[in-house]
Amino acid sequence: MSSFSLYDATIPTAQNAFKSMTNILREGEKHANAASFPAARLAEDMNPLTYQVHIAAQLTEKMVARFTGREPTTFEDNLSSFAEMYERIEIVQKILEAADKETVNQRADHVQATPWANEH
Repeated sequence: MSSFSLYDATIPTAQNAFKSMTNILREGEKHANAASFPAARLAEDMNPLTYQVHIAAQLTEKMVARFTGREPTTFEDNLSSFAEMYERIEIVQKILEAADKETVNQRADHVQATPWANEH
């Protein structure tokens, strides 16, 4: 009987989420007013679509860094186009692909404090 590991619960799930995100962006690009979508917000007090991609990428990078015992890379919040969002997603997909299953699973019981957003 195989066990369901930390790696199994996180890395493939994140890979699939970014594949879905890419597909959603590609559908959005097909619309007549697609040029306005990167800056679009579903609600007035919500961050734009570009930020949603940025924060998903940043949190995924932090997750992989924590699981592999390295310092995370900080991505600049500078996305402004579909091409830049795709590029960021591709970077994160490569990070996910590089995550070693054994290394991730070895850190499953590791407890690490998480600072609040304004503490770093």
